[in-house]
Amino acid sequence: MSSTPIIEVRHITKRFKGLTAVKDVSFSIKEGAITGMIGPNGAGKSTTFNMICGYYPPTEGRIFFRGQDITDKKAYDYTKMKIARTFQIMKPLKNLSVLENVVASCYFGHAAAKNEREARERAMDVLQFTGLYEKRHILSKDMGTPDQKRLEMARALATKPELLFLDENMAGLNPAETEAAIELIRSINKSGVTIFLIEHIMQAVVSLCEEVIVLHHGEKIAEGTPEQVMNDPMVMEVYLGKKEASNHA
Repeated sequence: MSSTPIIEVRHITKRFKGLTAVKDVSFSIKEGAITGMIGPNGAGKSTTFNMICGYYPPTEGRIFFRGQDITDKKAYDYTKMKIARTFQIMKPLKNLSVLENVVASCYFGHAAAKNEREARERAMDVLQFTGLYEKRHILSKDMGTPDQKRLEMARALATKPELLFLDENMAGLNPAETEAAIELIRSINKSGVTIFLIEHIMQAVVSLCEEVIVLHHGEKIAEGTPEQVMNDPMVMEVYLGKKEASNHA
């Protein structure tokens, strides 16, 4: 695994009509690794994520992908750069089947399918890999949350990314479903895809991530291995409250 950063975020700030949502945040994502971002609700995670994914331009600061400045790139340019993302609020094509959803995604990105046969073959492979093959003919709107979250990942993988952003992919899952999602994310990473995820479920963060970035009130307050971060007094204070943190110290 390379220690070269695939993404470098330098001093990004985002203001919305005078309100500072993210302030002077810098970090890097190592190629080949699984990196996580955590923080309480309102910490600025989604805003940071959306800036890196091209949805919001930063008010200040720059974002680099493999050394190239991509700060001003639009979200629709990302699949051509071999970058894909999932959404916290799932956005499947509701009246299409699982297979049709993934086939549609195969036509986007740097390796866009050239014809229907190629798209269907790739979609079938992705569905096997993500465990959705048996459900390929079900309409996506008729599936439960765990399968819809899997479909989000399948659609992203159909664009053949080298970097995958996962936005709270385990929210609303029970423990068994969470474990299955962790295994799938691990398999995606082993297949050669770098992963950057926002997650509230700490079991998943500790289990998957090599590096964790912690945001609070729009600022980065800690960065390191899951163990380092979990033992950081400031992080404990944010998550547990001052009294609890002193009891754990």
